[in-house]
Amino acid sequence: MTAAAALIRDCGALAAHEDEIAAHTATGLAALEAAPQALTERSRHTLQGLAELLTARRS
Repeated sequence: MTAAAALIRDCGALAAHEDEIAAHTATGLAALEAAPQALTERSRHTLQGLAELLTARRS
């Protein structure tokens, strides 16, 4: 881990950023659930999967 990465983690910025991502993801997923019926179940499922894929931590 680089010194910059350690500093970001140690000062709490990483955790705060992860919390913000989780909050925005939850808001987006809730909006999908509340979307009008014009959105097909397949489309809703695809968008949910993309949201999870794009916001999942990999390292």
